[in-house]
Amino acid sequence: MGLEEICKGGFHKVLKAEIPAGGKMEEHYTTSDAFVVVVDGNAKLIFKDKQVDLCAGSAFLIPGLKPHSLIVSSDLKAFFTLAPMGKIKGVKTNTKQ
Repeated sequence: MGLEEICKGGFHKVLKAEIPAGGKMEEHYTTSDAFVVVVDGNAKLIFKDKQVDLCAGSAFLIPGLKPHSLIVSSDLKAFFTLAPMGKIKGVKTNTKQ
């Protein structure tokens, strides 16, 4: 799994994520809202009260401090925009070999 900060400004930072099919991010949260834009692949965001399917071309606002997990069904490439001091907390990542 790759998660890399590619841009940081006064009002935001952008992280690029590349996660292979079968990969997942165990339950975690962000310290600020996070806006995700999917460039390629498919994944499912899982919250306690709902699930959101993500696919190429889709976008979703993940509320800050709301625990969620991510399961990737096909190689995922996505960009996450957070507040400049925003962090991902409690994340454990697993990738299928």
